[in-house]
Amino acid sequence: MTVVQLNTVYGKGSTGKIVMGIHRRLMRSGHTSYVLCGYRNKDLHDPNVYAISCKLLRGISQIWIKCSGLKNGGAYLQTLAALLFIRYAAPDIVHIHVINTPDFNTYWILRYLARHQIKTVLSLHGEYFYTAGCEHAYDCDKWIDSECVNCCRAKDVCRCWTRNDPHRLWKRIHESIRRFDAKKLRVICVSDWMAERARKSKMLKNYRVYTIPNGVDTSIFHPTDDAENNIPIGWPMGNCPIILYVTAYFDSSPNSNKGGQFIEEIAKRVSPFEANIVVAAMYGTYVPKNNNVHFLGSVLNQNALASMYNTSDITLVLSKRETFCMPVAESLCCGTPVVGFRSGGPESITPENCGEYVPYGDVNALVDSIAAWLKKKKSSPILRSSIAAVAHELFDENIMAENYLNEYSKS
Repeated sequence: MTVVQLNTVYGKGSTGKIVMGIHRRLMRSGHTSYVLCGYRNKDLHDPNVYAISCKLLRGISQIWIKCSGLKNGGAYLQTLAALLFIRYAAPDIVHIHVINTPDFNTYWILRYLARHQIKTVLSLHGEYFYTAGCEHAYDCDKWIDSECVNCCRAKDVCRCWTRNDPHRLWKRIHESIRRFDAKKLRVICVSDWMAERARKSKMLKNYRVYTIPNGVDTSIFHPTDDAENNIPIGWPMGNCPIILYVTAYFDSSPNSNKGGQFIEEIAKRVSPFEANIVVAAMYGTYVPKNNNVHFLGSVLNQNALASMYNTSDITLVLSKRETFCMPVAESLCCGTPVVGFRSGGPESITPENCGEYVPYGDVNALVDSIAAWLKKKKSSPILRSSIAAVAHELFDENIMAENYLNEYSKS
C-alpha cells in the first residue's frame, strides 16, 4: 500500500507529530509512505518526507490571499509540485491533515483527488473543513444550513484587504468536496464532539465520519519517579502544589481563545492553597502580576515537558474552544488530572474520574474544582497510575497509527 500525507508541518507542532507517527508506523509495516509538507523539522531526517514550500513562496501566497479574499487559494507553484508528486507516486491513499495554509491550494487538491477518484482520508484537526473559514465556529451555527451567509465575523475569518466574504469560501470548499464519490472520501475527527458537528454539516453529512483520537508518544509521556531531574530552569521548588498551563503562545487579551486572560485571577484565588501556577509558553515581554505565577517560556524538549506534567498536580485547560487539545492527552498519559473550562473537545476525550470541566469563564467553579482535585490527589496515592493506565489505552500513538492503517485498508 502506498500512502501520501499532506500537512503544513512535519515533526513539530501537534499535527506534525501525528503525521510523523503515522509515517513511521507505515514504514515499519513495510508500506510505502510519503509526506508532503510546507515545512519540516530540520533535526529529523526521515526518508520520503519532502518540503514543497519556502519563506518566499509562502510570502507570495499570503499577499495573493490578502488581495483575492480566497484564503484557501494561491500557492500555485507549491500545489503544482504536490499534484505532480501525487501523480508520480500513484498512491492508494491520500491523507489530508492541515492544508488551509499558504503552502497549499485547498481547492486544487480536493478537485484533483475527486476527479481522479483517489481514495482520500480527511483528518479534521480544526473546524475549517465544514465552516470553510473558521478554525473555531464558537457559538455560531450558520455553517450547518445557511452556508455562512451574513457572517458576523467576516473580517476576522477572511482577513482580506479587498473582499471579506465567508459565504464565497464556503461555496468554494463545498463545490470541491461534493465532487467526491461517497465511497472515496472518509472523514476522521479527533474527538467525538467534533464528529457530531461534522455529521450535522451540509458540507460533510453525506460522507462517512469516524473518530480517531490524536496519539501521544507514551514512551516519553508516562508516570516516572525521577521527573524532577529533567525539569527546566525556573521551576518552583518546594512542596507547594503546582498547577501547569501549557500553550504555544501566552495571550492575556480579553478575547484570547486559549484563556491566558484568566491566569492572574486564578492565581489570586489559589494563593490560599499556596499553589504555584507554571506557564509553559512563549510570552514576549509579559510580566506576571502575582508572585505565584512562573513563566518558563516555550518548552520544546518533549522529555522536559513530560517531566513537567509528572511534577505537576493539575494541568489547566482554559480555552474557549478546542477540537482535541494535546496538553490534555499528554498530561493524562503522565497521570496528571486535568481541570478546565468546557470547550468542546477536551471534555469529550477526558475519561471519567480523570478530570473535571466547568462552564467557560466561571473562575469560581474552576477554583473549587482545583481545590477538590488537589484534595483527591493527596488522599489517593494510586490516582496517577490509574489515570495513566486509562489514558495510554486511548492516546498511545501506536494505537492511533494502527487505527489509521485499519481505515486505509477499508473499502
